[in-house]
Amino acid sequence: MNRKVLYLGLCYIAFIFFGMASCADCDDDAPTLFRAVSMVATPGFNLSGVVRTSDSIPSRDFAIDLNFDLEFYGQNSSIPTFNIIQSAYACDDPIPTSGAILDNIIISSLTSFNADYPSGSNLAELFDVIVDPEDTFNERLDLTEYLATNPPGPERLILLLKEQPAETASFRFNIEYFQTGVDENFFSFTTNPVVLKRL
Repeated sequence: MNRKVLYLGLCYIAFIFFGMASCADCDDDAPTLFRAVSMVATPGFNLSGVVRTSDSIPSRDFAIDLNFDLEFYGQNSSIPTFNIIQSAYACDDPIPTSGAILDNIIISSLTSFNADYPSGSNLAELFDVIVDPEDTFNERLDLTEYLATNPPGPERLILLLKEQPAETASFRFNIEYFQTGVDENFFSFTTNPVVLKRL
């Protein structure tokens, strides 16, 4: 009888030991990463983080929505382990992060904006930005100050014009997006023409 109790006790302890060894720690897993593989810039009205297209817009309501086609991938640098019982994961999926750093955004137009910004000038100083507008908390930031922080590549950006042109005119904006990361390091897109109305 004592041998049976001892045998059951040893089996129970062994089962607990193998079970503990088979629990995976979520902190050991590398985060899921994404990279931008293309970009589309859509000009229009800014309505609380949603850009509605239009051919003619008051300059104070003008925004450019930068949407990126994203490719997700993972990195797992953990050392392979052997467990009798398959590892159990009791945690949420990691929040995807960018595998690239945003270096610069250059915004230009063939139409002269004003005397200080003639045709072909970089207009980035005239824009604010909202980063990942789908997030619960987002704020309007100065674009040049945001770029100076060397931020990770965003999933989406909304560029908001904060000055009006010298006169009502039609503009086509060329957006050049530079990043340091995996594969693609530069994107360029020219928007459809839009009339910015001076108020």
